[in-house]
Amino acid sequence: MLNTGASDIWQIKGNDGKEYLLPSIPEVVISVDVKNERALVRPIKGIFDEGEEIRED
Repeated sequence: MLNTGASDIWQIKGNDGKEYLLPSIPEVVISVDVKNERALVRPIKGIFDEGEEIRED
C-alpha cells in the first residue's frame, strides 16, 4: 500500500505478474474481508486490461 496524501493506493499483482495501482476510495473498494484476505473492487475504466480478472491468492 502506498500513501499519496489524498488516498491510499493498493499495489496488486495479477496472475501474469503484471502490477496494478488501485485507489482505495469508496467508489472503487466495495468491501474488504481481512480474515479471508479478500477485497471486492469496482475498477475504474483503464486500470485493468479489458476482460482480465485479477485475483490475489
